[in-house]
Amino acid sequence: MYKHRLIYLLAGIFIFSSLHAQDVSKWYTGISAGATFGVSSFSSFGSEKTRVGWNAGVLGGYHLSDMFAVELSAGYSQVGLGTCECSKYFWLGENGKRYYAPVIGSNGASYTDIYSKVSMTKIGAHFYVDLLRVFKRDNSSSWSVYVAPAIYAVFHSYDIKHADTKQVMIKGKASTSVGLGGDIAVGYKVNNNISLRLKTGIMWINGKEMDGIPEIYIDRNYVWNTGIDIIWNFTSKKSPICTSDTLEQRNTTTAVVPTVMTENVSEEKTIDVIDSIPEKDVTEVIEEEKTPMAQISQDSASDAVYPVIYFSFNSVWIEWSERDKMKEILRMMKENPESAIVVKGWTDPVGTQKANQRVSIARAKAVKDFLVLRGIKPERITCIGMGVSLLNNAEQARHTETQNNKE
Repeated sequence: MYKHRLIYLLAGIFIFSSLHAQDVSKWYTGISAGATFGVSSFSSFGSEKTRVGWNAGVLGGYHLSDMFAVELSAGYSQVGLGTCECSKYFWLGENGKRYYAPVIGSNGASYTDIYSKVSMTKIGAHFYVDLLRVFKRDNSSSWSVYVAPAIYAVFHSYDIKHADTKQVMIKGKASTSVGLGGDIAVGYKVNNNISLRLKTGIMWINGKEMDGIPEIYIDRNYVWNTGIDIIWNFTSKKSPICTSDTLEQRNTTTAVVPTVMTENVSEEKTIDVIDSIPEKDVTEVIEEEKTPMAQISQDSASDAVYPVIYFSFNSVWIEWSERDKMKEILRMMKENPESAIVVKGWTDPVGTQKANQRVSIARAKAVKDFLVLRGIKPERITCIGMGVSLLNNAEQARHTETQNNKE
């Protein structure tokens, strides 16, 4: 029992530590439940009936990127195993040995009259790979398809019981083993916080027969689990729009050199802001950036206020924590089918100017792709890469701003 408590304690520490991570939006936790089947000397798919077991557990993980995640799990399961067609003529003595015929004076039983109830506690380390992101870089999809190799520490025991009376014939000792296996799963992002994951997987366990029945023909220990994970994704608390205390005063002697991408332009085009507009207008543009978007909307009722989308370091993937804001932009565009928008992308100051320019236009393009995949016509969206933001807060600097296109 102390081993079981240790497993759940380790899982609790892992989940609790995720709450104190610097970037909690990459962490998640959850619960799991499902059906369990086993194959050893006996099998869940016995000759007389099929026995379906159950499993339940907790999990916690961390998204390394949009494609990869690492996860720890702790769970408990029980499953009944019965005799197979090939072994139903054997006889088990009360000493745990197999015989080919009943032994006089022994309180044994025929294989057909007994079954083994296996209890198992396991702690696992998993490495999830999202195949949709590997083969198709569609970061806006709510669906995921995973493969997840895993390694387990397994603590298991068995009780051999009479099938009719359920009385214990042989009570087995607890054993510790190593398990190897993996899962295949399909995931769906319900909303900003909740995800569902349907999965199925097989685990091989080393050591002697987990059901306590002497080896018949092949030494084997396999467990098949299938079920559902309900996952809670932690989110960072970020402001949905720019406010006056998040925008720093910009240098009026420096103009931003944006990169523009439109549907009619096949290459990125650099616009020299200083040469294209008078010096007086440059100052007006810079002063406009110092004005919060909410304030602009109050001054002009015709301007819509779109949420600001934030990005992780060196990433152009729209985080799960930002999906609700993206859906809000989508809703606003669908409610105003004649509107057109300009999406401006920004980066923090880390990296070269060329790399930051490329990332800033890619972030704007990611917003556009999200909207186009959901029915917005691409000609309604213009993307501009603004390069490095002058905001002091790096997390606030990595963002996109969306405004109505008045041209």
